[in-house]
Amino acid sequence: MKTFKRSFGIFLVLGLISTACGGSGDDDSDASSSDSSSAVVTTTAAPVATTAAPSASETAEEEAALPDLGGRTISVAIENAYLPYNYVDAETGEIGGFDYDFFGEICNRLNCELDYTEFAWEATIQSVGDGTFDTAGGGITITEAREETLDFTDSYISVDQRLIVELGEDRFATLEEFGQMDELTVCSQTGTTNAETAIANFGEDRVILFETFGFAVQALLAGDCDSVIMDETAGQGYQGENADALELLEGVLSADELGVPFPNGSDLVAPFNAAISSMKADGSLFELGSKYFTDAFTVTYDDIGDGAYAEEEVVPVAADGMCVGLVTDVGQVDDKSFNQSAWEGVQKAADEMGAEVDYIETQAAKDYATNIGLFAENGCDVIVTVGFALGEATAIAAAEYPDVDFIGVDQFQGAPVDGVAGLIFPEDQAGFLAGALAASMSKSGIIAEVLGTDLVPPVVAFGEGYVNGAKHVNPDIKVIKTYHPGGLDTAFTDPEWGATTARQALENGADVVFGAGGKTGNGALIEVAGEEGALCIGVDTDQWDTVPEAQPCLITSSMKMIVDGVFDLISQSAAGSMPSGNYGGAVGLAPFHDFDSMVSDDIKSMLATLKADLESGAMSACVWDADSNPECFVSERCYDCLPPMPAAGFDGTSIKIGIVNDFSGPAAIIGLPLQAGVATYYEWVNDQGGIAGTYPVELVDADSTYNPSVAVQAYNDMKDDIAIIGNLFGTPVVTALLESLNEDGLMAVPASLDSAWVRESNLIPWGAPYQIQVINGIDWWLNDGGGSTDQVYCSLIQDDPYGEAGQAGLEWIAPKVGITITEVARYVPGDADFSAQIGQLQGSGCEVVWLTALPSAVGGIGGAAAGAGFAPTWIGQSPVWINAFAASALAPYLEANLIIVGEGSTWGDPSMSGAVSMMERMATYAPDQEPDYYFAAGYVMAMASAGVLEQAVANGDLSREGILQASTQASIDFEGLSGVYQYGSVDERQPSISNTIFRVNPEVPNGVEAIEVGYESEYASDYDF
Repeated sequence: MKTFKRSFGIFLVLGLISTACGGSGDDDSDASSSDSSSAVVTTTAAPVATTAAPSASETAEEEAALPDLGGRTISVAIENAYLPYNYVDAETGEIGGFDYDFFGEICNRLNCELDYTEFAWEATIQSVGDGTFDTAGGGITITEAREETLDFTDSYISVDQRLIVELGEDRFATLEEFGQMDELTVCSQTGTTNAETAIANFGEDRVILFETFGFAVQALLAGDCDSVIMDETAGQGYQGENADALELLEGVLSADELGVPFPNGSDLVAPFNAAISSMKADGSLFELGSKYFTDAFTVTYDDIGDGAYAEEEVVPVAADGMCVGLVTDVGQVDDKSFNQSAWEGVQKAADEMGAEVDYIETQAAKDYATNIGLFAENGCDVIVTVGFALGEATAIAAAEYPDVDFIGVDQFQGAPVDGVAGLIFPEDQAGFLAGALAASMSKSGIIAEVLGTDLVPPVVAFGEGYVNGAKHVNPDIKVIKTYHPGGLDTAFTDPEWGATTARQALENGADVVFGAGGKTGNGALIEVAGEEGALCIGVDTDQWDTVPEAQPCLITSSMKMIVDGVFDLISQSAAGSMPSGNYGGAVGLAPFHDFDSMVSDDIKSMLATLKADLESGAMSACVWDADSNPECFVSERCYDCLPPMPAAGFDGTSIKIGIVNDFSGPAAIIGLPLQAGVATYYEWVNDQGGIAGTYPVELVDADSTYNPSVAVQAYNDMKDDIAIIGNLFGTPVVTALLESLNEDGLMAVPASLDSAWVRESNLIPWGAPYQIQVINGIDWWLNDGGGSTDQVYCSLIQDDPYGEAGQAGLEWIAPKVGITITEVARYVPGDADFSAQIGQLQGSGCEVVWLTALPSAVGGIGGAAAGAGFAPTWIGQSPVWINAFAASALAPYLEANLIIVGEGSTWGDPSMSGAVSMMERMATYAPDQEPDYYFAAGYVMAMASAGVLEQAVANGDLSREGILQASTQASIDFEGLSGVYQYGSVDERQPSISNTIFRVNPEVPNGVEAIEVGYESEYASDYDF
């Protein structure tokens, strides 16, 4: 067994250590010796040669301060082929490496579980960015390009990049000499920062990229390149494995800072940073570095397997009677394109695994669910559904048939759908390569593309990629781009239209035509084949074989490796390991066949370089026209730039928001100003162009009359036509509709602050819950309001879920502050006579009464109390107040006795930016509206729904699943009008736990004045939501 040694040490990163992590990496003066630091474990420790172990108390305090992830599972993509980070022992099959120990220690500290998936590096960055995995191993460098789609932790290691060369190399002795010899080449692995560094230092013409570093080293040994760039630790591994053939060239090209990557907006960054910081502080990160980046580590590449790059593939054998069914998109299974490729993947499972297979050809989109159900009801184990249009039907079927594995070809998932593997492809990259070839081969300077419908994102990605690839080669190229004008039922089955459109393009000077649209595209190819001198490009599969009529013009095809992708997922299903969520497939150009000699070596070399750069992320396929879509200049995938597709409540141009509010019932006195606030905010949004400045909002109103049964009917009437509910008014109504919201996947903003809503995935709560209002109100009274635990405490509540929410908070806080609830009185909504309840409280000697009531009852309650000479301190949660009380005969009684716990501040508070903006917009859009607490509440609710919709548009998905996903990612600034609400998954949500304490003051605009803003009881954070 060969071993390799490292002549470097691990150093604490201090202010005086600059060799590895200081500078830009192009100053070789500090890195000319092999004794320089190659892997630096970062820490915040003081600059000392050795560090003492932390005391037990220090360690306990550090651990106690770390977040608790509650056993959450973290998915990790890992190569298992990159020393010293991750590997599998070739003899024992045991896993090992820095990554496993590093992630394991983090999860020990954070209380999480790890789920590793062996995954090739090439697609790792993209797959973490799109959420397929939570994170990845492999020593990943933090770069600006990657930070566009990833969030990184703080750096935990700094690693030097060096060149490995043949032993005894005598043509050059230094990096400077190598750089001056333009004929020398550098090999590396595609998609790595090593490759980017090579291109930046030596130019892309000198760089050759391979799938793995192992292949790059083999090329060096074979004399096919002159050096390989890689991290020094990996380079020393290959040097140790080939001690008689390789050596590291003196000097360092750059020092990379490594971080743990997560999808943008991930809530795991902060916990991982905390764990890394604690590992630095207690020395455990230093110990891991010493284990893997010093002479103590002796594993070489001779000792490990190929990991994700193993060439021998063990094909699972289908279980006895394993059934695989395929449902086509509208069209036939032998469409010589998309459906056919998927079916060939299923047939491969029959040939190689012994699976029983069958297909159903869909005749109309309305039959999607029926066709899927036929296979599921007949016991099929795997169902393949072909095409973006089947995505919703597939997700619904997966929920209905949880024992079936579903493969959705071209079905991108904004959020992973249990039981569905969405087989997706970077069609933008495939289209880019086709466009680059087309522009290179065109003599007229005019090319064309004949496409299926622009309702399907992959088709748009193909089309835009084609334009961008062509303009990359020739900025002056003219591209005639035509989408089929029909719907999903005709856009891919219309070869006559395809032929006519291609003929028009030819007559307008196009000499290369790309056909991408099933049989529609095939019609275009066949038409071009009859035009002498014209070229055509196919799509999805190598159409040289499937559309032989097009061979006279078919120079290549822009391929998605659908056959292999479908077969791979069926194989994983047979092995019991099929993933849920997006699953990345490969793309590329088909062989040039009879046109090979026509395509010059320079063009072939250019296409190879473009493919490598696209796969690595060094360049983007989304270089769209800056005037039409400037956002795409910073995007790595055209999917990120595509507009959302039409969905329920969204027709592609505007968004419908449902309103289920009390406009005429007992709570209308709240509902009317509440909805005025919602409408005002959205009128302002529409004047800015709508959501994301693009999609105007239409409000669809329904009157619930504060009656749950009426609300249910109103909901059923509107649910299919709206994207979200922006005002679902009242705790009883929310309670009645909660199950329906969950079943329909519809999000709603409740006009109710019950703490139960915090953990409901289909609600977008806001503000401090009623229970927190009680906790803060009672605590404030005892600490700042002049109250005493010796007083007699009681409550008067509405006899329904709203009232019980307040009572729950009161009973929770009472024993903690040392008070006893002596009496609980209740009333029923609609009651007009409250003398019995007042007599009950007065008879018990109540001195402080918590009030959970609606304004329609508060007037009667206050009048009965005043008439009976009963004047306790009333403390009420936010819905007890309306402006009309300030001008009523009851005002003196309420001013003397009522405290209100709510949100915001005194109306028009100039120190609160949100209050100033709200008043300005109210003056513009609701000039007759009086200042009102509930107007502000409605305005805040609209901010919540708009924030979620903005995030959904940013994600490119306004479907119900997309809006639900957006609700876990949105960060909404209420500008002081409501407390900070931390959104995330339902388990991660943290509602506001502070409130404003108000007293009645008839002299201010809405009759209440803030006594204290942002009051937070010391007990509030302990309340279990």
